[in-house]
Amino acid sequence: MTNNGVRVAQVVASLEVGGAERVAITLAAGLKAYGWDTRLITLAGDADDSELLQPLRIDAEKQGVEVVGVRYRDLWDADSRKRLKQYLLDNQIELVHVHNRPVDWQLVVLARSLGITALYTRHMVYPDIEFRACLIYRLAGRLAPKTVAVSQVVGKHLTQVEWLPKPKLEVIYNGIDTARFRPPTAEERARKRAELGLADDDFFWFTALRLDPQKGLSYLLKAIARLPDNPKRKIAIAGDGPEGKELKTLSHELGIETRLEFMGRRQDVPELLWATDAYLCSSLGEGHPIALLEAMSAGVPIIAPRLAVIREVAFDDSAFLYGPDKGGLADSHDPDDIAGAIQTLESDKSLLQTIGNRAREHVIKHYSEDATLKAHDDLYRRLLATR
Repeated sequence: MTNNGVRVAQVVASLEVGGAERVAITLAAGLKAYGWDTRLITLAGDADDSELLQPLRIDAEKQGVEVVGVRYRDLWDADSRKRLKQYLLDNQIELVHVHNRPVDWQLVVLARSLGITALYTRHMVYPDIEFRACLIYRLAGRLAPKTVAVSQVVGKHLTQVEWLPKPKLEVIYNGIDTARFRPPTAEERARKRAELGLADDDFFWFTALRLDPQKGLSYLLKAIARLPDNPKRKIAIAGDGPEGKELKTLSHELGIETRLEFMGRRQDVPELLWATDAYLCSSLGEGHPIALLEAMSAGVPIIAPRLAVIREVAFDDSAFLYGPDKGGLADSHDPDDIAGAIQTLESDKSLLQTIGNRAREHVIKHYSEDATLKAHDDLYRRLLATR
């Protein structure tokens, strides 16, 4: 089939900072080159359409994505159903791709009622799924022609926990823009470090993420508190989120306010990575960690826990992993494991350089944005050809 002019809607619950939202933007922007007529629907509507409440809208529009706000509560709200149905019909949408839970299954049902092809991507493992939710997703998985998992770990969760039939599963890894997330020139690195007030011999640890309990940042802060004081060690955390206030309080209680900086939301993460010596991760659960892959693409060595999905992503010694194997999810981390990983990389420049070089090569080989877009283009073609 030809896809010229076929109208596709990528759908997200909102445009707050998150991995699923960034993937939706990448698809909405990148699939235009494959001939798809794409747009991005945010179900938060336009009332909350501000940099404060939907900061990724700016990023989407910079990439030429048409962003549409359609306020939607849930499937049981008659006004919500009417608004969304009207938009899909008026704009002759032929394929809907949803990226957030629980609106994913709801839009599959709604689109199916209109004769529109609909699928959803599961972006992470959910530990708290109840029996009723399993039944709902079993139905949604059968109604949707395919369900995308962003990793083998997430795919296993879909088939074993949410009972998705294996023929319905499609695993497509998230892709990274390796031209945007790249190692700096010597001049670029020096300029960014000077802007941040870093000396040449300072060791700069960095992480950029949503401040959410899932990210395990309380264990990272406790690890920092256990490190011997080192005035040349600089640590910064970029991002905001629901746990921000609690983390700052914990930082105060641990007496480490002078050891790290909460930078807030930043629009210059690729450039901040230029100044970075190593990247911190203490997540309790991930689906396919975009932020880690972006750091790796920039040639920045990372430390991360031995979660199954991180081992799936960062093989071939392309990262420094700490702690015992945790499977898909962790309840906690030992701060001593994190502190030990930090001290190891700080003291071994040869290891640091080796990991950084391998990380960049690894992402280029396995997680390119082009590969992700091509896989989605192929999937969409197959779905529309057989509907």
